[in-house]
Amino acid sequence: MYVVEDDVDIAHLVQHQLQQSGYQVRTFSSGSSVFSEAVKQQPILFMLDIMIPGINGFDLCKQIRANEVLAKTPIIFLTAKGNESDRLAGFQLGADD
Repeated sequence: MYVVEDDVDIAHLVQHQLQQSGYQVRTFSSGSSVFSEAVKQQPILFMLDIMIPGINGFDLCKQIRANEVLAKTPIIFLTAKGNESDRLAGFQLGADD
């Protein structure tokens, strides 16, 4: 599972909770660093923040869905942006939740 979150405290908390549930987790602080790694080693799930340095979570979601190897990998947005337009944008780009 790949978690993309630029806030170190949040990334560690999410990583810890997922590992306690038995998942192997890698964290990334930017969208640009995760994509090249994911192509090499496909994760079972992407957990993305929207507001991250470099490529934002929405654009990263688009890249994932456009890639033949990664396109079917589930994507969940975990973000402070909670208004309806952000949720709809995520779903329109192919997020699963």
